[in-house]
This record gives sequence, C-alpha cells and structure tokens, in this order.
Amino acid sequence: MNVDSLFQILFGNGNECQFYKDFLDRRKTVDLVYVPWPETPNVQGNKERNISYTLALSHTLGPKCSPVVEKQILYKSVPGERYIIECECYNSGIPYSDSFYVVNRYCLTRVSANKCRMAVHSEVKYKKKHLGYCKRFH
Repeated sequence: MNVDSLFQILFGNGNECQFYKDFLDRRKTVDLVYVPWPETPNVQGNKERNISYTLALSHTLGPKCSPVVEKQILYKSVPGERYIIECECYNSGIPYSDSFYVVNRYCLTRVSANKCRMAVHSEVKYKKKHLGYCKRFH
C-alpha cells in the first residue's frame, strides 16, 4: 500500500476513513463526529481539526463510557513521501481525566511506490501536579 492510501484510510475526510470508523465500531465507540481537514494550512504550515466520539469502557467500577475530543494536527507533509499526524486525546467523565491527556504521533513514510512504513509513538502528558505519584509508575 502506498503512503497516500494509508493516510486516507486512517485520517481521510468523511467516508474515506471507513477503516477507522470500523475500528471504532469494534471498540463499541459511538457518536463519532468528523470535521474535515481545512483546505489551507495555518500560519505554521500545519492543518488542524477536531474529532469527537464516546469511548466505551469495560471496567467493573466507574463509568461505562467517556466522551473524547481528539485534536489532530497534520504537520507539514509531502504527499507521496511523508505524513506526520499528532493526535491529542482528551477524555472526560472519568476520575482524574482533567489531569492528563494522551498524545499519539503517527509517522507515515514512503518506502517504495507500493510500500510504506508507519511508526506510532504515544505518551501521557500530565497537566496537574497532584498526580505526581502516578508519574512514577509509567
């Protein structure tokens, strides 16, 4: 698969990202709201959009779902060569969800005409100091 096709499958606009929608369905995620990528980049040369959904939780105690807002940033990319997408995921409705957020960074690069590579890096970013004891465990 070429790098442009992979980008469209994972991060395309609307019906182009059926794979991602199917993935969310399998996780029992509902209320998916997509905003298309803007036509023109911002002053830094990046494109930004927000998507939202409700994530099902399977824990015995606590809430059974969590609303999520995901800020997606498409950094200066070169179609046919590379795409760098950073997703900041903000949960709500769960204990301490206002204290942290999760960042997933996707690097899609061309290997050949019909082959590409995807690297995913994730991290938990802490917003409040009162969770200092949790930082030691990750």
